[in-house]
Amino acid sequence: MNYYNTDLNRGIKRLRPNVVKWEIFDQGFSVWEDSSGAEPPTWEEVQTELQRENDRYEYWTYYREREKEYPNLKEQLDMLFHDIENGNLETGSWISKIREIKNNHPKPIQGEP
Repeated sequence: MNYYNTDLNRGIKRLRPNVVKWEIFDQGFSVWEDSSGAEPPTWEEVQTELQRENDRYEYWTYYREREKEYPNLKEQLDMLFHDIENGNLETGSWISKIREIKNNHPKPIQGEP
């Protein structure tokens, strides 16, 4: 899953998906071509979209940080195998490792922006 930081071009495309060409000048658009005929967004709309994108990026920080720490799948399967063999699923090495990572990088209480 990819989570991007704020990007002006992506924000404009999210606001007006049919835009073909644009140029920005002094917090507005000096050139605007949209295949559906839509008017360009206001600078306030662009700023609001960029803030929304930034909030979304920040929200998913926990997920990106977890991904860096999770053992690869082969290691996880090996941990699970040994935990199953030892009848130790509730406190074994796999659940302990995953729990540690999740505790170190908790999911935000509020939902995704």
